[in-house]
Amino acid sequence: MIEGGLRALDLEALRSFVTIVRMGSLAAAAQQRHRTVSALSMQIKRLETSLGTQLLVRSARGVTTTAAGETLLGEARELLRQHDGLVARITGRGLSGQVRFGIPEDYAPQIVGRLLPDFMAQHPDVILEAVTATSGELVRRLERGDLSLIVALDRPHPLAGESRYGGPSRSGQGHEI
Repeated sequence: MIEGGLRALDLEALRSFVTIVRMGSLAAAAQQRHRTVSALSMQIKRLETSLGTQLLVRSARGVTTTAAGETLLGEARELLRQHDGLVARITGRGLSGQVRFGIPEDYAPQIVGRLLPDFMAQHPDVILEAVTATSGELVRRLERGDLSLIVALDRPHPLAGESRYGGPSRSGQGHEI
């Protein structure tokens, strides 16, 4: 218990909750969190009991959040981001700096919506700037040095120092993707 009779929430249970929602199923989240499905289920049950409300709706297709679960999701992500940032600053561990990355427009919702919140929670001192464009435009921006990294679907020409066929370039400079 904490001041005012409120219960403290388990950070690992919150981390599991966020992972379950992101993955869309207990089984996938269990694999990602290196826990059993029953262990995650018990964590969620404890969260629901502590908060006095149902957070997830389970079905044959996976899980979805209730209205309360959706509210908790945003708050839990922020709490975990702050917690992990504090730990990283105090211990001197963690990434920091700015990364500008480009992704094709068609993939932005999946990458930005599903992967970036977890990355940002784990690395709060990293400033991420996402740019969407066609793969060809992303390659040009990378070559100009405007972007740190890109996700490209197709490359009509090799980047500087690369051959077209994968592995180290034949010139010995650079590496192929």
